[in-house]
Amino acid sequence: MIRQAENKVRIEGVLSEIDLKYSSFQRDGADVEAITGSIKVLVEQVINGEEVSLDIPVYMFATKYTKAGKINPSYESIEKVMKEYKSIAATGDKSTADKIRITKGQIKMN
Repeated sequence: MIRQAENKVRIEGVLSEIDLKYSSFQRDGADVEAITGSIKVLVEQVINGEEVSLDIPVYMFATKYTKAGKINPSYESIEKVMKEYKSIAATGDKSTADKIRITKGQIKMN
């Protein structure tokens, strides 16, 4: 059996695109509300002495409620990005888009 390794993620840059939406699915005969989709983060960095711009896709999914029946903090965070944050695609200007930092994530086989 393969053991899960510790994943440390840190992506910093300008919010390039937001493609998040409300969704739902069936679990044990009941509807489960969720937010799903992706964002893109524009990361500019120097690699081998050359300035490089990369659009990093970040896929997101969170159910509205935890198994304990409480509001899921991840859901609230993703919803805030969806409703309040400004992307380059929405503003048309990199200087007016929000800068973001992602510090938690998981790498899984899909």
